[in-house]
Amino acid sequence: MIRLLYSLLFICFCAAEILGPLSDDFQQWLSKTHNCRDLLRLRRFVQAVLDYTGAPKVSLITHSMGVTLGRKLIKGGAVNGNDGSCNLGTPLTSKIDVFLGLAGGNYGLCNCEGAGTLEPTCNKKVCPAQKFLRASRCITL
Repeated sequence: MIRLLYSLLFICFCAAEILGPLSDDFQQWLSKTHNCRDLLRLRRFVQAVLDYTGAPKVSLITHSMGVTLGRKLIKGGAVNGNDGSCNLGTPLTSKIDVFLGLAGGNYGLCNCEGAGTLEPTCNKKVCPAQKFLRASRCITL
């Protein structure tokens, strides 16, 4: 992630333009889910950046589960998360200039095969797209 930030600074952004809820909490990643608390927090963050900067649009750069969270917070609407139901509001598509999703789990996660389905991240309610992923597509590096 740090290498990506340095690349962004070099290419087209200054440090003041890169704002975000970065996470390096690798130990907790299996317990992360799509839930109202996180989606509402991220949605408020995007709106706060728009309000603070006065910019008409923002660019979102996301990774892994941040890709699917980002897509949902942009799309808005109803959420039936593991912590209850909520409504994110109207779509933010007109306020997003660029959405870059890196290595997103759009069709499920390789670690969610077999016993991995017991982890909160792999819950079928949270990740219904998991049915599209086949174990043969998963590779170990």
